[in-house]
Amino acid sequence: MPLSATVTGKIGPGNTLTAAVYSGLTGFRVNPATNILTLERGENRQDIDITAVTTFTATYAGSTKTCTITMS
Repeated sequence: MPLSATVTGKIGPGNTLTAAVYSGLTGFRVNPATNILTLERGENRQDIDITAVTTFTATYAGSTKTCTITMS
């Protein structure tokens, strides 16, 4: 299933993403206890701090078998 994400969040000290688009993802995990979103592309992982996110939407379209994650 193709997965894409539009992300705004912190990715490290002093590093922030604003509406960054990730595509070709193979999965994602959300850890509400640590406020971390992990995007997966094969063996590669990107952890994103989503503490400041107020809206998190994951939409799955069964007809095209795509999932889109949008956060702001």
